[in-house]
Amino acid sequence: MNEKQFIPILKETRRAIYAEFEKWSNTTYRPKKMDDVNSKIYDAIHAIDELVREIQESEEESPMMKQYRELKAKHPDAILLFRCGDFYESWEDDAKVCAHVLGITLTENRSGKRMAGFPHHALDIYLPKLVRAGYRIAICDQLEAPKKVVKRGITEIAKTIAL
Repeated sequence: MNEKQFIPILKETRRAIYAEFEKWSNTTYRPKKMDDVNSKIYDAIHAIDELVREIQESEEESPMMKQYRELKAKHPDAILLFRCGDFYESWEDDAKVCAHVLGITLTENRSGKRMAGFPHHALDIYLPKLVRAGYRIAICDQLEAPKKVVKRGITEIAKTIAL
């Protein structure tokens, strides 16, 4: 079962919890600590709403990230340097490696994905550092002029050469 299939279950659970919350809120019977219970019920409803939102956002990946994931799947053993405008970007585990080896900043984008990047003109400086550290590198360049969705492809694989 994938995450998206849980959304109807979560929404039904939220509806049931909210119905019980409404029933208790409209009664004159107020057991001790009812306000604490109401607060916890509200927190549970809010947590379900947040989880549904996160699942829906994860399903709505940008075309660029879809390209990245497709290319990364073809080269899972390589660090993927993905050209985005004037920068080469890397994400998730590749970003952690790049940040550590290259001494660049590891950050997060709006959706919480780890990322690290450097200007495209610095490739000649950073690529040898990654190769010397023993990593195989897949360089993904833009294959056409920038527009809404840019065609990209692997243009080079760099790896350590045994001496």
